[in-house]
Amino acid sequence: MKKSIFFLATALSMNAFAQDSQSLADRQYQISNKSEVAKCHSIVNCRQKMCDILEIFASKRVSRMPQSSIMIMDSVLKWKWDTLTNAWEINPYEKAINYIYNTNNNNTSYLFQSWNNIINTWVNSYLLTYTYDSNNNMTSDLSQLWNDSASIWVNSYQSTYTYDINNNMTGYLHQEWIDSSWSNISQFAHFTYDNNNNLTSELYQNWKDSVWVNSYKLTYTYDANNNMTNYLSQTWNDTSSTWKYIQQSTNIYDNNNNNKTSELYQNWKDSVWVNYFQSTFTYDNNNNMINFFRQIWVDSVSSWVNIRQSTYAYDTNNNMTTYLYQKWNDSTSTWVNNEQNSNIYDVNNNMTSKLEQIWKDSAWENTKQSTYTYDANNNKTSELFQRWFGSFWRNFEQFTYTYDVNNFRKSYSHKYWNGSGALTYTNGDSSYRYFHTNPVGVKISIPVSQHEEFTIYPNPSNNGRFTLFINTQRSIQKTKINIYNVLSENIYNSIVYSFSNIDIDLSRQPSGIYFIKLQNEDKVVVQKIIME
Repeated sequence: MKKSIFFLATALSMNAFAQDSQSLADRQYQISNKSEVAKCHSIVNCRQKMCDILEIFASKRVSRMPQSSIMIMDSVLKWKWDTLTNAWEINPYEKAINYIYNTNNNNTSYLFQSWNNIINTWVNSYLLTYTYDSNNNMTSDLSQLWNDSASIWVNSYQSTYTYDINNNMTGYLHQEWIDSSWSNISQFAHFTYDNNNNLTSELYQNWKDSVWVNSYKLTYTYDANNNMTNYLSQTWNDTSSTWKYIQQSTNIYDNNNNNKTSELYQNWKDSVWVNYFQSTFTYDNNNNMINFFRQIWVDSVSSWVNIRQSTYAYDTNNNMTTYLYQKWNDSTSTWVNNEQNSNIYDVNNNMTSKLEQIWKDSAWENTKQSTYTYDANNNKTSELFQRWFGSFWRNFEQFTYTYDVNNFRKSYSHKYWNGSGALTYTNGDSSYRYFHTNPVGVKISIPVSQHEEFTIYPNPSNNGRFTLFINTQRSIQKTKINIYNVLSENIYNSIVYSFSNIDIDLSRQPSGIYFIKLQNEDKVVVQKIIME
């Protein structure tokens, strides 16, 4: 397939920043090159007290088909805003440049540099390099640090990956550069799969005293519908050189729609499996979960004891309208309200508001309110989060987004308000703008996971953040998104419509393998994603 990617100029020119009476959040900036790419409206929230960070991402996109493109990064520049002088620093303080891609548009390397104010020049920071096999699977990643005194790149760490003929990962090795040589640190020595490419086992080992030492292994079994029915974890006993059971879970599904109806977790104790907790799931005729009920096993009474339950309600379009969370009161043997959410949707099934309340003094009390807006293509354009202060709502966080004609997210900004309701930029994340072209007939960037139905990138992710793009030709199509960990626990769920750029943040989850499940009117697709 012929490669025809439009690269932005590597040397970006910045127009003078306007110093006027506009608020910081409303300033407009211009990035220009010979192609007059676009305007940039980027505001930065910095974790340092005296500065805000402006991040401008100059990037390009390529497409698998005319209606489905994804971002390929070209460069990143960051500026600091000094709130004392009320001005941007002349030079960016950090940049990522020289994003290089192979003929299949896989990112093979990029370079980070920082600005040295003493010598007024850019200095190298670190370099990342990637390799791939013929199936576009990443086979290695290498990190190198710059040695100023010797003016050379010095190895830092590297990871290598192996795959089977079905592109399932079979091994992972992590090494660090110690005393001028590579030293083994850890590895997933074995991944095994069944004939349906379901992960059936994985073995993790640490390097100790010049040999690989077993750490833990996980085993999975599935039914004929590829539902995980059992999960078993074991840890290595160095003394006896044997595997020791730790925990297992057993899942049961219904016969019609493969909805999980129950799960049982047990711990290994005194050479027998001992009940830990169990959960049951109830669904309506549209396969929406309407009740989640959990009990814990109490050894002293040798019986199951209620812990908590959640109840859900939906509108005629299967949008969740209410969520009620209750805890069990042992003293009164009754369910006690704890928290509830109420959601409102527009005619296109986009959530426009969410009200969160807690149960206090026998009444519901407001805690948080979220408001969302969308453009004509159902792209989310803003999110405003407010907290309840006794008798009124006070802003505390806001996100705004813009999109191009292809419905790709083009810019993002993030604001914070302090406890008094004043707009502040003393902490938070960054704003960015993506620039891209949309040529026809160019392969997508790797590392990604691509299906006819969706694209998710980067995969693997080194920070737990993924971007999901739903590929659909229909103006409106409902898609359910669920993400499960290896314990078959649902850690993420959402419902989206039409063309959607969805940011998924799993950064609070531990590193490992997860499974993303997408279900629409036509089919169900499951894809493995990896968080390093």
